[in-house]
Parts: sequence; structure tokens; C-alpha cells
Amino acid sequence: MKVLIIDDSNAKITALREVVFKSLNGSKVVVRRSFQKALQEIERESYDIVLLDMTIPTTERSDGRFEGRTRYFGGRELLGEMDLLDYDAKVVIVTQFDRFDDGVETIEFRDLMNKLEQEFQGLLIGTVFYTSISDRWVVEIEKILKDIQSQ
Repeated sequence: MKVLIIDDSNAKITALREVVFKSLNGSKVVVRRSFQKALQEIERESYDIVLLDMTIPTTERSDGRFEGRTRYFGGRELLGEMDLLDYDAKVVIVTQFDRFDDGVETIEFRDLMNKLEQEFQGLLIGTVFYTSISDRWVVEIEKILKDIQSQ
């Protein structure tokens, strides 16, 4: 299976890779760390699974440093782009924030996830709250990945 991880946190990327390789033996994993790089990747390549962070930087320079504003709802924007492209992947949001606030809109994790699951039915298949102090998220992701693999 081909898996795209869209996230800017090195620790979270490493943890997600480990879970993917453990759950989906032989998978190809690609990482994109900004909105623009992720959008370019989605437009040119298809993936079976996308593990998507909600809050991501706009762009990434060639030296790996981030530029532009933080997109507090960047994951929602990318879901919208995937929907417009009729992108055929299973998307799982993996975020470590329990509240999202861009200065205009504030919304709790569960409320946002419920809203997105309704808006992007068929594309968004799950949401996971990531934390480094518990492995509950690992169990949740492993279950989702196993379910996808068995389909």
C-alpha cells in the first residue's frame, strides 16, 4: 500500500511511520511537511491512505524551514482539494490539538471531526487524537489500517 503522511512534526512523523510499517508490512511511505508540498503531491500521485494533520505550515523551503502563515485548518483545506479532485484514497486525520483557533473560528476537536466526517463522507474514514504520553492513538490507527487492508 502507498501511504502519504502530511505533517510537520518530526516526532509524530517518526511515530506514524513506525505504526504504518508495523501494520502494513511492505508499504511505501511518503512524507510531505507543508500545505503546498502536500497539494503538489496529491495532484501528481495517488495513494491508498493519507494520514493528515489538521494544522500545517503553508510552504517549506529547500532547506527544510517553513515559510508563510500557519494554516490552522490546513487539513480541512486539503480535504476540500481532494474532494474536488475526486481523489480515491482513505484519509485519516491525526492531530494533537484538542481545539483549533485561527483567530476567526474556534472549534473543539470532536466538533470539527464530526463536521468533517459529514462533509467528506467516503473520503475521510477516521480521526485520531495523537499524544506522545499515551499509546491509545497507536491502537486506534492500527485498527483503522487493518480495516483498510482487509477491504
